Amino acid sequence: MEKHYDITVIGSGPGGYIAAIRSAQLGFKTAIIEKYKSYGGTCLNVGCIPSKYLLEGSKFYYKIINESNPYGIKSDNTFIDLSTMDYNKNKLIQKMSNGINFLLKKHNIDIYNGIGSFIDDKTLKINKDTYSNTKIISKNTIIATGSKPRYIPSVNIDKKLIVTSAEALNIKQIYKDIVIIGGGAIGIELASIYARLGSKVTIIEYFDNILPSIDNDISNIMQSILIKNLDIKFIFKCNIEKAVSKGNHVEIVICNDKNQRIIINADYCIIAIGRSPYIKNLQIENINLKLDNNFIKVNKNYETNVKGIYAIGDVIGGNMLAHKSEMEGTLVAEIIHGNKPFFDYKNIPNIVYTWPEIAIIGISEKELKYQNHNYRKSISLFAHNGKANASNETNGQLKVLSDYQTDEILGVQIIGPNASDIISSAISAMTFSASSEDIKYMCFPHPTYSEIFRESCVNLNK
Repeated sequence: MEKHYDITVIGSGPGGYIAAIRSAQLGFKTAIIEKYKSYGGTCLNVGCIPSKYLLEGSKFYYKIINESNPYGIKSDNTFIDLSTMDYNKNKLIQKMSNGINFLLKKHNIDIYNGIGSFIDDKTLKINKDTYSNTKIISKNTIIATGSKPRYIPSVNIDKKLIVTSAEALNIKQIYKDIVIIGGGAIGIELASIYARLGSKVTIIEYFDNILPSIDNDISNIMQSILIKNLDIKFIFKCNIEKAVSKGNHVEIVICNDKNQRIIINADYCIIAIGRSPYIKNLQIENINLKLDNNFIKVNKNYETNVKGIYAIGDVIGGNMLAHKSEMEGTLVAEIIHGNKPFFDYKNIPNIVYTWPEIAIIGISEKELKYQNHNYRKSISLFAHNGKANASNETNGQLKVLSDYQTDEILGVQIIGPNASDIISSAISAMTFSASSEDIKYMCFPHPTYSEIFRESCVNLNK
C-alpha cells in the first residue's frame, strides 16, 4: 500500500512537529513519523521540560529552607517527597505530549509511530509491523531526528550509577556525593538541581572555566554563586581517563594539566559533555546523503545534496537549542512553499536555567575584542533594581554592547532573576536593528526586572 504526501517529517521534536504543523497550515498534505510513543523529542521527554520542572521544584525547596526567613516564613520540618515530584514531572510530560498529538490531528497531519528510513529519495518505509506493507511516497522529506547525549569512549555508561543527562532527570534518591563531567549549561543545571536537594556536587570541566562560550564576567559570577550558595566544587583543565562503576560507588580517574592522575570516588556520576546528531536507522546510504562531521550537510534553504530532502535542528549542527529547531521548522516549510523568509542566526538567544538565570544574545564581548570591533559597553546591576531588592534577588548584572559609531545593539548578556524573560526585549530590539538610543525612549513598567535593560541603554547615552 502506498501513501502519498507533499511533505513527510521524520521526528516530532520541537523542529519536527513545528515543521509539520506549518506545512499543513500552508496547504501541504503532511505526515509525521515518530519513533517513540511520546511526542516532543528530547526537549519534552528527557530535556528542556523535565529539567525545568526539577529546577523549579528544587528552587522552591531551597528557597523555603534558606531564604524564607526575611519574609517571616518559618521552614521547620520542611522535606521533599521525591516520588511525588517524579510522578508530577512525568504527568506534565504526558500532558504536553498529548497536546502535541492534539495539534497534529487538528491540522489533519497523518501520524506514523515507528522508525522511518529511506528506500530512495522519494520513498520511505516504517520499521514497524503495523506498517510492514506501507510505503510513504513523499515529494519532500524533512529530517528532524535531533540529537543524543555524547559519550566518552573510556566511560561505560551503565545507566545506573554512571548516567547521561537523560537518566539523571529520573531522581529516585538523593546521593551524598555526585560528580558531573561537563561544566556547560546542562552540567551546571543538573548540578543546581542535585545540590539544592542536598547532594555534594563536584563538576569536572576540560576548559579553565564553566560555560566557556560566555563572557568570563558572566560565567565567573555564576561560578561564585554556585560555590557560595550551593557549595559546588569545581575541577578545571582535566581529561577523563575512565569512570568505572564498582558496586555501590563510582571511581573516576582524571588527568590534570600537570599530567597528574587523580582518583575521585562518588556515589553517582553524570556525563554532560554535550550532544551528537542522531541519524541512526535513517538508511541515508540509500540516498547518498552527505554529512559534515556527522551532521547532515544542508544549504541556506536547509536542503541537503539530495533534491527534495531537507534537514533541520540538532541534526544539522549549530547551537543545539529547541527554539532554534522551532524556528528552522517554520522556515523550511515556508521555503518549500516558495516564500523567502529571512532570519539572522546571531539573534538566537541562549539560556542557562540556573538561579539566577543566564541569558545571552548576539555577539559576546570576547568575540568583539577578537574582531577588533570598536564598541561601547554598559553594565547595570540588579542590586540597584527595585523589583530585585523587593524580591531579595539582587545577584547579577545586565550588559549591553553596542557599535561605537552606529550605536546598534550588538549583544546583550544577562545573569539575574528571570533573565530568560528579560532577554525577549533584547531579541525584539536586535531583530529590528535597534540602537541603545531607541531603547532609551521606550517606557518600561516599574518596578520590574526588565527595566534594567533600558537602564543599561540609557547609560550608553550619557
